[in-house]
Amino acid sequence: MHASVRVNGLHQPFSRDQVTSWVLQPCLFAAFVAITVSCLNDLLALWVLLPYVAGMALFFVCWFLCESRNPAAAIATRKWCVPVPAKPIRYCSACAKNSPGLDHHCTWLNTCIGEANYEPFYLLILSGTCATLYQAIVGIVLATYWLDDVLVWHPAAHRDGLLVAIWLHNIICLVLGVAYGALTGFHTYLLYLRMGTYDFILKYGMQNRCIRMLKCQCLSPSRPLKPNVPSKTPKSPPTPAKKGDSVTPDSAADWKQSRKLGPTAGTTMAATKVSEGRRSTKISVVDELTDVPHARRTGSIKSFEHLSVHEVQMAPAPVSAAANNDDPSMESDALE
Repeated sequence: MHASVRVNGLHQPFSRDQVTSWVLQPCLFAAFVAITVSCLNDLLALWVLLPYVAGMALFFVCWFLCESRNPAAAIATRKWCVPVPAKPIRYCSACAKNSPGLDHHCTWLNTCIGEANYEPFYLLILSGTCATLYQAIVGIVLATYWLDDVLVWHPAAHRDGLLVAIWLHNIICLVLGVAYGALTGFHTYLLYLRMGTYDFILKYGMQNRCIRMLKCQCLSPSRPLKPNVPSKTPKSPPTPAKKGDSVTPDSAADWKQSRKLGPTAGTTMAATKVSEGRRSTKISVVDELTDVPHARRTGSIKSFEHLSVHEVQMAPAPVSAAANNDDPSMESDALE
């Protein structure tokens, strides 16, 4: 069963991290605007909110570009200011598609970050870092230096309840600002190295502290690739070409020696050749002697390794008349 291809981050189904970001970020934005407007006077609140609103406008524009663009589209996008390094086309198993310049799969956006949307992604996390840290700094100043002025401007405000609300907002913004800052610092370091997240993981592994903390994912096909290991083929011992033939001697001296030894030379030399060819194999040769002249000897060569077991039948070479004339001893054996 093939996985469905995800077009972009707005394509269903949505991930848990993606829905969490959709709820958390607008809530923080609304909470900061509400605290600023309710605690400060009109002019001071305006000056505090102007840079924050500008940063959040850039944040939401970059978020929309990251979510709406198709990373697999073969459309050249114009870069604004981020020097994005060139990366090859890679496959993402979460989106089930090949994306040019794939850097990683972002679970918070639920889409691939590639050549088409890497620049808005970098500007997204950079603006998110600045916005959340700005919120935390303004909240800390509001809960410390401006608290007495706030109580003067709003006499009906409850001091303890106001402090709890402001510090809860500050803690959430600090945690989120540190997360944004770590992600921005990591990708700034990658831009300095001219390296992508996938290449960084291949070099330093998935157990790297930055990779585990930032939850970076480079999802390849689910089936792991097996290493190219050459298969081991068992080596069989040498066997005779025909039934009744002995192993061919390597030299003329061995051939003459076999003529002198007689019918048992074939079996003896076969066992010798096999033992020299495979030193790790134990060889046993069993001769069954009978009363019949020129009886056939049988030998068994069994390998104690798990690879193979071979049965070899050896027979003596026929005694020719020329051989009897050359060797008197063999002629006397034949007459007996």
